[in-house]
Amino acid sequence: MYACIYTRTCNEHNFHANAGTISADVTKGRYQVRYTPTAAAAVTIFSSLVVPGGVFATYYDGVSATYHNEPLAAGKVETISSIHTPTVASAASYTVRWSGLFRPLVTTTHTFTPYASAAATDRVKLWIDSKLIVDQWNSLAGLTPAATLSFPVAHEYYELQMYYQTFALSGLVGLESNGAVVGSDQLFMSMHVMGSPFTVTTEPAPADFATSIMYGEGLTIATAGVPSKFLVQVKDSFNNLRKQGGDDILSQLASAGTGAVVNPKIVDNHDGTYIGSFTPSMQGLYDLSVFMGTSVKTSTVLVEPGLVCSATSYTNGLSLTVATAGYTATFTIQSKDAFTNLRTVGSDNFVVRLLGPQSEEHNVRSSYIGMPPNSNLGRFTVSFRATQSGDFNIAVAAATDHGLAVKYFRDTALQQVADEGVMSQLDFNVGDQTSNANVAIVDGFSMLWTGFIKPTASEEYTFHTKIAEADERVKLWIDDQWVVDQWASLSSTAPTGTLWLAGNILYDLKMQYKEIVGHSATSLFWESSSTPLVLVPSSSLFRSATDLQGSPFTATVFPARTSGTISIAIGQGLSLATAGKAASFTGSKMDKICNLIHWV
Repeated sequence: MYACIYTRTCNEHNFHANAGTISADVTKGRYQVRYTPTAAAAVTIFSSLVVPGGVFATYYDGVSATYHNEPLAAGKVETISSIHTPTVASAASYTVRWSGLFRPLVTTTHTFTPYASAAATDRVKLWIDSKLIVDQWNSLAGLTPAATLSFPVAHEYYELQMYYQTFALSGLVGLESNGAVVGSDQLFMSMHVMGSPFTVTTEPAPADFATSIMYGEGLTIATAGVPSKFLVQVKDSFNNLRKQGGDDILSQLASAGTGAVVNPKIVDNHDGTYIGSFTPSMQGLYDLSVFMGTSVKTSTVLVEPGLVCSATSYTNGLSLTVATAGYTATFTIQSKDAFTNLRTVGSDNFVVRLLGPQSEEHNVRSSYIGMPPNSNLGRFTVSFRATQSGDFNIAVAAATDHGLAVKYFRDTALQQVADEGVMSQLDFNVGDQTSNANVAIVDGFSMLWTGFIKPTASEEYTFHTKIAEADERVKLWIDDQWVVDQWASLSSTAPTGTLWLAGNILYDLKMQYKEIVGHSATSLFWESSSTPLVLVPSSSLFRSATDLQGSPFTATVFPARTSGTISIAIGQGLSLATAGKAASFTGSKMDKICNLIHWV
């Protein structure tokens, strides 16, 4: 008596259980199958009893490729020892399906030939090990189609299925392998055991840190003072994702240059993933190490400085206290973040204002002089030239927050403040609704925007203050100059104004708006020779600026050297005198730009 169990999983792993020893002192008919799945998933296991002696043959009285037509009158399904042409005397055409198992005797390459001879109208399909290796169903490329296949293991069972149809009652003699008819010693039938197929859920194996992965921006770059994150996805040794937590994961961020150490916090998501988070404070290169048991993964992290901080940034230079009229005076700004790290980029924005005697005022540009890798990092120079002598007020402030500050008023005179906020751009449109929930009225309100505007190029700019209806009013100041004044009356619903501005300098901006009744909307556009008409972008707007430590400074500007061509003398003694009597005149000693030095 011979029998064995054939077992197959849904991902086409074949397992063969050797026959048990049947005797009086053992459990008869019991077989044991061992298999090792590698994919964590729901696996379907097909378990069948393998019976030697041939395959199943099913005959149909038509040629339908789907085999849903009725079988021959006798309903013939039989077991045959080899695949061969059936004898069907009553049918003009028919279809045959053979199904079973094929067992190779050797592991060499096999060449399968479904025909010994065939008519041109015959059709055939052949599957071995669930692989379609011959497909001559829609047309016939040759009368002896063939295909090759290699088997990794001899004497194992591989699924076999073959379809054949004919219109001419001719052709198929049998299935050959390497020129020999495949006989009953290599053909087997399989019958599902009770309950087959079975569904088995394969869980991931224990965690293997070698196959686990890490990803996230926090593995390569971070910013001082800003929380940074990375993620660890734990896998098993077969690359399956772990679906549960509980792994012991630790991490350390260490600076080789300063010795600073940060221990990132690891949070277990209980789904096989872990989030590491840290907030560095010192700039520089760090080594990030993530540990699981004795295994470790490493990454290099560049910590960049945070945003410029007014409290830690400072100014330096004699010109903050003393200068000479008519001559260029210079001082520097050292930009740092909140942790005193040197800023390493030249994109910081500073507002530098000079206010002196007789309303002399200057809006001064700051220029970055830093050079990589480490020369003058975060350092800006400021140069100015005063024309008047006397005491000057020098204010230095840092602007970091984009947008404009906005105030909402419950009247049209900008007096009853109802709320305050920030807008990224000056683009306001509420239709027939209230401007703000705290204003609580839909008509008769006003608004005020304040901040700074930074042009990108030195050229003439045209500003467009668009509004919705003729009852609305608008005023715009740039650098304390009226650019648009349509408050008392309105010439257009798109009033404009033009002003020349120097690039990369922050100018004061103020805009007032009031609405009487109806639709409410206003916006601020600009255009120049290098900029098309666009809404002023948020990147060019700053809502406020904070004084650096020590600002404002008081600088005394002294007159320059006496200029004989500018100094003057007046009085009668210059033209008329009397012998024996004192004569006098008065002189005014001045420098080259008319600053009075002293009287004599």
